[in-house]
Amino acid sequence: MPSAAQPKTSSVPNRDAVWQRYREARAETERLAAPLATEDYVVQAMPDVSPPKWHLAHVTWFFEHFIAAPYARGFAPFHPEYGYLFNSYYETIGPFFPRLSRGLLSRPTVEEVYRYRAHVDRVIGDVIDTVGEGAWGEVARRIELGVHHEQQHQELLLTDLKFNFAFNPLKPAYQAPVERSSAAARALGWTDFDAGIRLIGYDGREFAFDNERPRHRVFLEPFRLANRLVTSGEYLAFIDDEGYSRPDLWLSEGWKTVRSAAGPPRSTGSGATASGGR
Repeated sequence: MPSAAQPKTSSVPNRDAVWQRYREARAETERLAAPLATEDYVVQAMPDVSPPKWHLAHVTWFFEHFIAAPYARGFAPFHPEYGYLFNSYYETIGPFFPRLSRGLLSRPTVEEVYRYRAHVDRVIGDVIDTVGEGAWGEVARRIELGVHHEQQHQELLLTDLKFNFAFNPLKPAYQAPVERSSAAARALGWTDFDAGIRLIGYDGREFAFDNERPRHRVFLEPFRLANRLVTSGEYLAFIDDEGYSRPDLWLSEGWKTVRSAAGPPRSTGSGATASGGR
């Protein structure tokens, strides 16, 4: 199970508040998936992308395996093979279905995945209502971790959808365009930072993943940061200026990625969206 490096506190989490936060996170995932057609749920346009259906099922399996299984009354898995299909990389739990083949699965259906989600939600609600006080602190900790895990997959869901839709020659839209202000971006400026020792890492008392701790010192060389984000227009200008064909603009790993992929198409002046590498 992934770890959340949290300092222990004497306060006992409120059960109603934990249930509310759980329900909000689960509802947000389904809200993000609402614009999709059934066919959209199964597409895996590249190995690093997972189908939307898999994301919805994987986060549900996380709650089922790490919370429902050890704490629910009379627990029985929703389906005996879902642990194999929707485990992602937890080697200590057992084997899992190959990531590269997730887009080949027509079953379970989208409808079945939503039934799975609803079933596990009911079980988690029952656990919150009935688990003993001695176990409640650990259950609440695991639910908080699961909520943050689901929020991570909300970001991945949108990132993967962006690639899947961009791969399609029809250029389908995730949702109707949102009317934006035509106001010009503020002038681009730069802030200089001196070299020196800096503290990084979280040292507060709220939730944090283990890789966000501990607070520690690092040495940084001098650097500069822009005073605002890159605009879509600037990103398009970079593409039109053959930015993906100039090795002098890239570090070696980035250039390797550019050369191994087709890269974004030349701009036609409409419909492009800025994005960053990962």
